[in-house]
Amino acid sequence: MIDLTSEFTRIYEESYDKVLKYIVCHCDNLEDANDILQETYLDFYRAFHKHEIQNVEHYLMGIARNKVRKHYTLLYRLKSISLFSQIKDAEELKFVDMIADDSNLEEELMMHLDAEEVWNHLKKKRQVIQKVFMLYYYFEMTHKEIAEELSVNESYVKNCLYRTLKEIRKEMDEHVER
Repeated sequence: MIDLTSEFTRIYEESYDKVLKYIVCHCDNLEDANDILQETYLDFYRAFHKHEIQNVEHYLMGIARNKVRKHYTLLYRLKSISLFSQIKDAEELKFVDMIADDSNLEEELMMHLDAEEVWNHLKKKRQVIQKVFMLYYYFEMTHKEIAEELSVNESYVKNCLYRTLKEIRKEMDEHVER
């Protein structure tokens, strides 16, 4: 007999990045991604324990797609689209730490800016820029892959990354001068 808990854990670990990437790419606000991800896996867990699922990946992605759609339909009806709040969990801190690895920025950022300041800088940016950073630093996607995923030009992706890194460096320099 199959241990459902360990089987669910295996599925979760194998599918997590793909499901999160889908949700990040289709969210209007990255703050909502964690909630939608949790709801997706909770619904999947309930269904997984009730009946056998033939195509797990397809089923899971269908739940994610429906959760994103449902979340924003309700959200827009209530007109309560929020902006980023405080950093909520280690995943986001990990993401900000990854940003610091680029262009020898790590040393300087860790000395002069903490992760929350970098994240707060990114929160001021348009959603597409936040998505580009998440896909590039968290998922380690190439410029080309990000461009395809977000349906934008590769040069736009590069521009988003490098312009924002330049702004972070400038902010860091101003922070050091204070």
